[in-house]
Amino acid sequence: MIPLLAPDETRLITMAVDFNESPSLGIELKFNRKYSVKLVAPLGDILYPVRFRNVEDFERERSKLTGMNEVTNVINIESSHNQYNSMEQLRMAINQIILNLANVCTNQHFNNNSGSTLYYSACTVKFRSLILITINIENNNDGDGEWSSNRSLKMKTMVNCEKMVLGSMMNKLIKDECQKQL
Repeated sequence: MIPLLAPDETRLITMAVDFNESPSLGIELKFNRKYSVKLVAPLGDILYPVRFRNVEDFERERSKLTGMNEVTNVINIESSHNQYNSMEQLRMAINQIILNLANVCTNQHFNNNSGSTLYYSACTVKFRSLILITINIENNNDGDGEWSSNRSLKMKTMVNCEKMVLGSMMNKLIKDECQKQL
């Protein structure tokens, strides 16, 4: 409880909030029924990173979270909209978008010969539910797969999570941000 404050007086308090893994609900605080503040946790803030040793372990866990626990999306990246001169630049841009959205592990240590698949993993803070994100970048152009100025790319996202609502929310966040920034 915060004691009465004199005009222009401030007090610093620490408050712990349990959002119960439901970022969309938020918590509303009311003061004298006159003022209110709503605390909402961004989805990425209810996660903490989980590192997998290798891609096989990641795939094994992902295979347990298929069906209704899997949300997919396809985003087209046209050459007229993007400014990336290499697959590496595009990967770095996507990586930055994902890391800005959520507290996830990038799993960049996986041996992925093509370099076109990105793996991210995290766990919910309270119930330790895995959330796995796989992004695959494909070339839409017919050709040898070389990077060119007339490229059309397809970015397939897959989010696997025990909690269907969290998986859907994360997939939508990724889609919206990638469409804005890529």
